[in-house]
Amino acid sequence: RGNPTMQANCVMALSGVVCAVNKFRSGQDSSSLGEEESGSAHMKHKQWLMLITDTVLSLWNVKYKTSGNNLLGLCQQRSQTDRAPASILCQASACLALPRLVSSQLSPETCGRLFEVLSMMTLSLPGKSNQPESPVLIFHNGLALGILISRLFEEHFVEVCGPKNMEEVWKSLDALEECALNDSFPNRSGCILGLTLALTSLCEDGKPESRQHLAEILDKLFSLLKNTDSSSDIFQVLCFAVATCSGSVFSANIINADTINSIFDYLKNLSEAHPQMCGVSLAVGSLCYSLNMLGHSSINKTTQTLCDSWTDCYLNEDTPTLERVSALGALMALIGSERSLINVQTIPSLCSNVVNPATIIQLVKTVLKSQEEVGIQCCSAWMLGHAYLANSTVSEVKSSVPTNYHYLDNKYIIRALVDFLLDQGKRGKN
Repeated sequence: RGNPTMQANCVMALSGVVCAVNKFRSGQDSSSLGEEESGSAHMKHKQWLMLITDTVLSLWNVKYKTSGNNLLGLCQQRSQTDRAPASILCQASACLALPRLVSSQLSPETCGRLFEVLSMMTLSLPGKSNQPESPVLIFHNGLALGILISRLFEEHFVEVCGPKNMEEVWKSLDALEECALNDSFPNRSGCILGLTLALTSLCEDGKPESRQHLAEILDKLFSLLKNTDSSSDIFQVLCFAVATCSGSVFSANIINADTINSIFDYLKNLSEAHPQMCGVSLAVGSLCYSLNMLGHSSINKTTQTLCDSWTDCYLNEDTPTLERVSALGALMALIGSERSLINVQTIPSLCSNVVNPATIIQLVKTVLKSQEEVGIQCCSAWMLGHAYLANSTVSEVKSSVPTNYHYLDNKYIIRALVDFLLDQGKRGKN
């Protein structure tokens, strides 16, 4: 019941606790879980999950009819009949927490609640009947819907609830695409970012219709970027969306080397024309990282040139602050600061080591200690923490199904064969 920031942090922490508990329980055998359920003096795990999910849903939408009368008591939410609307910041955090909570409870029995949340989020998109008044909520709703769809793709939802139920997910994805690509809708940055996350996860689906759909949507996003003025509020978001999607789509062998090179060249030219736009530089750095992880050798020389240019810009105290911050973000993206958002299946033997992460980190640490400008100091400290979190996190598969054969030992022929075929597919017929 504290200030909005404390409330929002509590909601996100609560969803983190649920994820941690579920992860712990997934490593337990059935007998251990049975003993816990039968011998515990506390409520059952499913009841606890239901209580938390009801509470977060109520925080997001105070009109939501919960499955039970009891709530956790967060942010003036005591029961279904005794609750008050949460702050906008708390509602936004609850919206972002829902995809993790709902997707962690996937089963044929819980599909009804999932579809309810999916429908509520879809109807809250720009131009829909339940569109929120607050731009903050509009942004977070579009982003959360994309995260939820992304999680369903990762968890192979169609295998849990069947093809018929999967149609509801496709309908929500279509609605998200419509909002993201429609120029008549304002405040659609969240929809574009959400769509980006959904598309990168869809790249794991090898069905021909999915691959064709991905190629078409990427082409539409790229065309939209070309026709968007640099002063638009979605310009930088589109740059990052195109960079992230194109890297993932190229990783899945859906587009060829010529296409990815043309996209990269276009984004590189934009970054040179708008050096003070952090989103544009971040997009170029992220795409460089993706292509280097995929062993796309034609990008090596350009990556080194960009790295040198951004380094000089970052170190030059006479350069405008925004331009230095933009260069800093690009340098960090080169060493994988955005890797959690990038879905590329890397082949270690083909990865290019053009940029040494230790050199970049040491450079930023030196500037952090010697820089007198507070703005550069703060951004440098924040980006160091961001890069550390991204690169020190244990790499793990988000779903229960392996996405490649890298879990096998090197002695297995199937791993070597698949890696070889992927490499040849990226190199082309020559």
